[in-house]
Amino acid sequence: NALYMLIGTPPAPNDPSEVFAWRRKKALDGRLGKGLYVEFSADTDADPDDKQQWAKANPSYPDHTKDDAFDRLKSSLDAHGFRREALGIWDDDTSPEPPLINSDQWTARIGTPAPDPGLICYGVKYSADGTTVGLVVAARRTGGDTGGPVHVEVIAEKPVSDGLEWLTTWLTTRWEKAAQIVIDGRAGSGMLAGALQSAGVGKTTILTPTVGQVIDAHSLFLELVISGRLTHLGQPGLDMEVGRAAKRPIGTQGGWGWAATTEGSIVGLEAATLAAWAAMTTRRYDDDEGGDRIL
Repeated sequence: NALYMLIGTPPAPNDPSEVFAWRRKKALDGRLGKGLYVEFSADTDADPDDKQQWAKANPSYPDHTKDDAFDRLKSSLDAHGFRREALGIWDDDTSPEPPLINSDQWTARIGTPAPDPGLICYGVKYSADGTTVGLVVAARRTGGDTGGPVHVEVIAEKPVSDGLEWLTTWLTTRWEKAAQIVIDGRAGSGMLAGALQSAGVGKTTILTPTVGQVIDAHSLFLELVISGRLTHLGQPGLDMEVGRAAKRPIGTQGGWGWAATTEGSIVGLEAATLAAWAAMTTRRYDDDEGGDRIL
């Protein structure tokens, strides 16, 4: 009987807030189901100086939140920021961004897995709202052709409420043949990494990527698809996630990650991105350069 809460002011256009926005839209459409949605907001055409609208947006005004608080916000924010932060007004909905990978491009990448033995990596991704986790395997031919192709398959996507046992069991019984296990997501990456180490998984096998590495992984995954150096099985769940995945900005230097254009999890695609990146970049298999032999 897990209970989770999303609390906040209306997000700015570049805020990572897809789940928050989806829940609000479901509530306004009457489709929230087992949930409660409460919103305090001024009218969309509110005059920012109208104190009756201030009271509508903030029930604590004027007894607890004073005029000075609103005045300080007005002096520190632009007009759009003040509408969001002080008046609780959401930006107008815009047409969803088209998916980054079109269906023909993705379908053309259906193929057979990499030969066995080969280089194996796993990607684990926890969703931003902490409700779902995905596990994906990536395999690549070793030897002369180190540029690919790399093959990805979704192993499972499950609710976090199912616990860690299935994940730790899968990975601890296979880690010795894996070059890398990449785990990302604030909701559970630290806990899973600790559980794997306690179960005997080698510390150098586990990687919790930096923001820069996550950005690199997304750019590489897209390039692999475009260049024809990635294959997959045509799994319906992963196909669906690819079909609703667009870009969301990460940082201020042009980095990006996946963002769903419609409601639903994309942790399978995100885990596949991490697994493919690990399979293409890890050096742990290369004896000639002193790395760990894992094949």
